[in-house]
Amino acid sequence: MMPTAIMIPAALPPGLFGALVDPGTIVTGVGAIVAAVAVGVCVAIVRERPARVPRVETFSPAQALAA
Repeated sequence: MMPTAIMIPAALPPGLFGALVDPGTIVTGVGAIVAAVAVGVCVAIVRERPARVPRVETFSPAQALAA
């Protein structure tokens, strides 16, 4: 009987196992995940935040003369 650790890599296509273990591929994958999460969080914040209406101050004639 072969140990399971030896049988699993043999079941994968030849280039797939090397790509999964390659550090550059791992870093690229993690970077893509982090970027996707950051974009998702930013979109969620923008959608939740209500639009700000600029506050317009109105003065009564008495306040305008006092200023």
